[in-house]
Amino acid sequence: MLYPNGTLWVNYRVRIKGPCAMDLTNFPMDIQTCHLIYESFNYNNQEVRMRWNPANPNPVYPIGTILLPDFNLMNIQTTLVVEPYPAGMWDELHVKLSFERRYIWYFLQAYVPTYLTIFISWVSFSLGPKAIPARTMLGVNALLAMIFQFGNIMRNLPRVSYVKAIDVWMLVSMSFVFCSLLELAIVGFKVREKSGGSKKNSGINVISAM
Repeated sequence: MLYPNGTLWVNYRVRIKGPCAMDLTNFPMDIQTCHLIYESFNYNNQEVRMRWNPANPNPVYPIGTILLPDFNLMNIQTTLVVEPYPAGMWDELHVKLSFERRYIWYFLQAYVPTYLTIFISWVSFSLGPKAIPARTMLGVNALLAMIFQFGNIMRNLPRVSYVKAIDVWMLVSMSFVFCSLLELAIVGFKVREKSGGSKKNSGINVISAM
């Protein structure tokens, strides 16, 4: 649209599919930030000036409600950056999109079963030192269940070279179950040592009586 004062109004509707670098360090309680940059391809700011509309406090806003399966759109921030290039200065319009992960699914699929598995492994403490087979079965089954659960969660996540929060959680949880098995081994050793000592004493008493 050309105005009488020489102003040219150009309006484009563009559909953009851009990448977003994700940081999964705090997964599944993470917040992901995606960036979009708009700038002129051929013309620097001496020929084309780019500005956000100062009359609109929210120049970028979603049309309707955005429903994503894993994230909630938290915030949209816009900034203007003047970027130097060898051919001059370019105006860049930056859009920062912040997404918060929906962690309820992971809470129900990872955290709650992990709690239950640890509590089940602790049931062996109330069985007494004589029930070694039952305590062993509880501890080993709890450890295998947690390893299977951890592998099932990792199968649905992208491979990264750093440790995530859920990795720390699962490893600490497996450490609790392993400690219950270690306690079982110590108790079994003490019981066997005590029973062996009592047998020796009974043998000595029999010999002395003869």
